[in-house]
Amino acid sequence: MFRLTSTLALVTLYTTLFSSVNSQSTCSGTPNLHPVWTSEPTLVNTTKNGIKSISLPTNFSGNAPVIVLHVYGTDYEMGLAYGTLLQTEIKTLLPLVWEYMYNQMNSSLDWIPEPYRDLVMEYGLEWALDLTWNATQAYTPTATYWAQLVQGIADGVGVDMKDIARMCMIPEFIKAQCSMVGAWNNATKNGSNQGQLIQLRALDWGTDGPFQQYPLVTTFHPVAGSGVAHTTLSWAGLVGAITGYSSNGIGISEKVWDAYNGAKPINGYAWNFLLQDILRYDIDTDSALSRIATANRTCSIWIGIGDYFNQQFKIVAYSNQLVEIINPRNFVPYQNHPTYSDLLFINKHVQPSTEPCMNDIINKWYGSIDALVLFQQITALEQTGNMHIAVYDFSNQLMYISNASPGDGHGNNVTNAYDQPFIRFNMTEQWTMAAPAF
Repeated sequence: MFRLTSTLALVTLYTTLFSSVNSQSTCSGTPNLHPVWTSEPTLVNTTKNGIKSISLPTNFSGNAPVIVLHVYGTDYEMGLAYGTLLQTEIKTLLPLVWEYMYNQMNSSLDWIPEPYRDLVMEYGLEWALDLTWNATQAYTPTATYWAQLVQGIADGVGVDMKDIARMCMIPEFIKAQCSMVGAWNNATKNGSNQGQLIQLRALDWGTDGPFQQYPLVTTFHPVAGSGVAHTTLSWAGLVGAITGYSSNGIGISEKVWDAYNGAKPINGYAWNFLLQDILRYDIDTDSALSRIATANRTCSIWIGIGDYFNQQFKIVAYSNQLVEIINPRNFVPYQNHPTYSDLLFINKHVQPSTEPCMNDIINKWYGSIDALVLFQQITALEQTGNMHIAVYDFSNQLMYISNASPGDGHGNNVTNAYDQPFIRFNMTEQWTMAAPAF
């Protein structure tokens, strides 16, 4: 499942180079020089239509094992395998999640979108999440498939379908201050002749909850004719992509659009379902943008779409009333956010942000950017991606990921993802892995 060739020489080269580079004066972090973990994950269990392994870098303490899951077949079959193999993790996580969410509510309601606040206060969080599920199903073109997947997970775990559906609706409530970068051609180390495209998705979200106890890389292998193999980074029990990479050569990033003041209706296409449908069904940027433009959109986020076969990265300003497609030619520069050829980025701050750190790092490394620069320099110095990070190296079909450590479940003793060792996945092997024999 992992590429077995050694990267020791490459890591040594980067460590020697980066260790002599001081962090930018505008940045608060330091380079992340942990060796990249490339070892084969350890098989844990198989079931009909599912394989479960774990990967745990042994060169760093305090990490939770990253669960590496493969599921196959129809949506119900994939869900059943998912739930069966993650039964213990999901049953453990569910009550902790609701405890965490209610503790958050007792502290503040600011994290709940305004249309939901009165409903949550009057009827409770579970009722509001049930309402959200029902409202979004009516506007989701693939709703039947999602219902089958979620029912399969619930049956595999042995819980009510509503328990899993509620977990899936949490991203509609909680968008996060994240970062994204797309670099290709002249911005990259290999230059325009290599056709290199590199993409960053850094998730900045509260690390004081229980989610990072069970980080999960899932590769879905739908039955023939029902989409393509695609991989998501999430946590046990939460499906719908917040981070992901598809065998169609599509990668996604996401960030909340705080400054948007327009309508944010409940009725619509849940954004995390839309993003996973892009990974599963859409063959290029144009088809993904068509899905976005025709959707009943519920919220305001930034979406980054990398497209390897068209060698491009675009950012979409996504909201109920507006869809704006941003590329290097139409981007309007401002202080500490100039226009770059073959590169787009959004930092973790409220946009438009004049914070200089990320731009200073990009300016320093422009023309030499590769996957390692994105996480050893950019996320580490900017200190973005406290919860999890994914870097998609399209030309080499590799994905690098890191997750925050669990700590004590209350935000103590947590090592943020940008300071963690990264795990490298060979995505060709992930997408072509054969189903278990049963």
